[in-house]
Amino acid sequence: TLGGILSRNACRSPRLRDQILAMTVLLADGTVVRFGAPVMKNVAGYDAAKLFIGAWGALGVILDVTFRL
Repeated sequence: TLGGILSRNACRSPRLRDQILAMTVLLADGTVVRFGAPVMKNVAGYDAAKLFIGAWGALGVILDVTFRL
């Protein structure tokens, strides 16, 4: 699945982490959190969704991902 590929950071070319606009994550305490927005915009600050990429599911389970096309 795409969530599994992103959590393992298995796809190195093309870099999928640069194409992510929004992500829905299930945390360990059962909270569903949505990071980002499904529209393209430039915002300065931290991108919390990119923390989950390559974390092997230790921070939470990736449920839904919105990509830029």
